[in-house]
Amino acid sequence: MTKGRGNRGGGRGARDKKSTLRSLSGELPDGEDHERMFQELVKQTDRGAALIAGELVNTMLRTAISASSPDGVAAEELFDKPNAPLGSFYSRILVGHLMGLYDSSIKDRLQTIRGIRNHFAHALVAHDFSEHSCH
Repeated sequence: MTKGRGNRGGGRGARDKKSTLRSLSGELPDGEDHERMFQELVKQTDRGAALIAGELVNTMLRTAISASSPDGVAAEELFDKPNAPLGSFYSRILVGHLMGLYDSSIKDRLQTIRGIRNHFAHALVAHDFSEHSCH
C-alpha cells in the first residue's frame, strides 16, 4: 500500500472501508493515474482546472514536507487534525520555504497558485483565466 492511499488490492474501485473523505482527498496519483488526471484537467472549466491543479500542488507540498521531516513526526497531527498547523495550503508553502525545500521565487509562485485556486474556490460567480483578476 502506498503512503497516503487506501487499500487498492482489489482493483481501482476497492478502498479500505475506513477511508474518509479527508484521506481520499490526499491520495497521490500513481503511474496509471497521471494520464487520467491530465485528461480530466483538459476537460474541465477554468474553475475546475484551477481547483484540481491547485489541490495537486497542495498535496505535493504535504508529501515534500513529510519526506523532509524527521522520522517519528506525526503527520496526522501536523496535517490532518482540525486546526492542524500544516492543514492549509498557505502554511505548507511557508513551512516548505523555511525548511529550504525551495527559494523565495518558488514560494512566490506557489502563493500565486494558491491565490488563483482560492479565487476560483470562493467565487460565487463563474470566472475564467482570461479575467485580469486571475493574474
